[in-house]
Amino acid sequence: MDDFYRKENIEVFKKWVYFQVLNDPRLTLEEYDERTYKIFYQQKVARLVIWPIGIVEEAIKEDEKLLFYLHYQFSNFHFAKDLFYRMIDKLTEDNQVKEKKILLCCTGGNDNRIFC
Repeated sequence: MDDFYRKENIEVFKKWVYFQVLNDPRLTLEEYDERTYKIFYQQKVARLVIWPIGIVEEAIKEDEKLLFYLHYQFSNFHFAKDLFYRMIDKLTEDNQVKEKKILLCCTGGNDNRIFC
């Protein structure tokens, strides 16, 4: 994606997230700074950070316990929207499921090193 369009799409995504949360009566939104939203649901807090370099970071905590974490390079609005909905689904999930630990490795980059 062209850098100009990426910046524009990121701004559209930020505004879209803002209005999605405001339109959901279960959620409370707090703008922490110009790149960070905190979304509150019962005892859980979701944090959405959109870094200037186009990285989106999503996390959910409950009582200092990390329930959900994801970061990705913003590539297009549809992809980011889908991942945002997944975070909201996890945030508003009321039933507790057994905890799973998963290790993911990324082999992206130019020098073919593996980062875990």
